[in-house]
Amino acid sequence: MRSQLPREFPRSAASVRARSDPLEAHQSIDVVVAGAGPAGSTVARLLAVRGWCVTVVDPAPSGGNRLEILSPTSGPAIEALDLMDLLQDPAVARPCLGIHRRWGVMQTEIDDFFCHRGGAGFVIDRACFDIRLRAMAKAAGVSFVEGRVINARRRNTEIDTYVKTGSGEITVSAAIAVDASGRPSILARRLGARRLLVERLVAERRSLDESRSPSQEPAWLYVEGSNASWSYGISGPDGRREEWAIYRDRSRSGASNLKRTNASSACLSQAAGKGWLAIGDAAMSFDPITSQGLVNALTTALVAAGAILSSRSVCAATASAYSEAVAATFRNSERGRAAVYGALNGIPTATRMIHSPSEV
Repeated sequence: MRSQLPREFPRSAASVRARSDPLEAHQSIDVVVAGAGPAGSTVARLLAVRGWCVTVVDPAPSGGNRLEILSPTSGPAIEALDLMDLLQDPAVARPCLGIHRRWGVMQTEIDDFFCHRGGAGFVIDRACFDIRLRAMAKAAGVSFVEGRVINARRRNTEIDTYVKTGSGEITVSAAIAVDASGRPSILARRLGARRLLVERLVAERRSLDESRSPSQEPAWLYVEGSNASWSYGISGPDGRREEWAIYRDRSRSGASNLKRTNASSACLSQAAGKGWLAIGDAAMSFDPITSQGLVNALTTALVAAGAILSSRSVCAATASAYSEAVAATFRNSERGRAAVYGALNGIPTATRMIHSPSEV
């Protein structure tokens, strides 16, 4: 994939000015990215190193304070993005051997990552990972604006993105807009896409043990399921151990002091349109049972950058091809999710729900 990216792209006069000027009420650049998570920082870096003027808008670029799995399927993307050195940083990642799954009283199943293509899996400290990816983007020349996207609309050949900052509102005009805002899909929804919900799920952190020392001893992801929910436990590079429960929204516990986050399975009605693309969770978000969140962020960032650099725009044909690829990926993930849940007694599979998503 990396070899398909054009090595150079000429900078426009507006691009050069935008890189050197201080924050103004109106900016005109090549690409605006909403969201500074792994997907947003990665696509911004890939475009910036090819000479594009890129601004990333994010309300609070502080990184997610949680652990996530990077499965062996990420191998090709990791290699193409030159991130292997980052995964060798003991503050960022810890080797993961695979998954122990136990559904109810059934015998434990072992999913050994070394039996998969790629072989290597990692437990990722999202806070450290996100910070490092943003630093790499900044080193490539990406500008970051701390603010919240409040609206977006097409104007002639550009997309105007309206941003609320601590000092007022600014407008960022760009030839291309990339939505990396996560599950809210802020830009895509403003530009006409709809968020389609397959299954509403909630993730709840049941315990957090920070008493252990940092470790690079390979870890396992432990998963257990019951009729009402499933849970997992994992230990990170800093020694911290987290245990989370995932359940349907209507089944949430009554405890009010537990950290909760949206874990729903959802996708966009279209992942791209004229002048814009959605990547990462903004394009499609996965049930944690699939361990696809970070893989999806990095892979869609890589594909989106390739599409932009190859056509130097997001025309109707590019948008259609990209949207179809995203939809096919999501359908394939849902089939896999249905198979996993099929082993969990009492929980309906997602198969029938794939055909009747609801808009959110």
